Amino acid sequence: MVDDGLATGSTARAALRFARARRPARLVMAAPVGAPDAVDLLRPEADEDVCLEQPPAFHAVGSWYADFAQLTDAEVLRVLRADPP
Repeated sequence: MVDDGLATGSTARAALRFARARRPARLVMAAPVGAPDAVDLLRPEADEDVCLEQPPAFHAVGSWYADFAQLTDAEVLRVLRADPP
């Protein structure tokens, strides 16, 4: 499971629990940045967690991106329907 960043971890925790209920062979949580408390919260939910940056003064996920614009449903569907390279 991949998230753009972990502020509280609550959404990622719900997604991990949903995925775990489907009994995957292995469940990995990955995010480029996260609040240390949020990363700690998720450790018991996944077999492995990868979070590249855990700044102690974490304020918001968006502050770690040059462009954090929201995607529209149409943009997501276009990408999902695209043929792989």
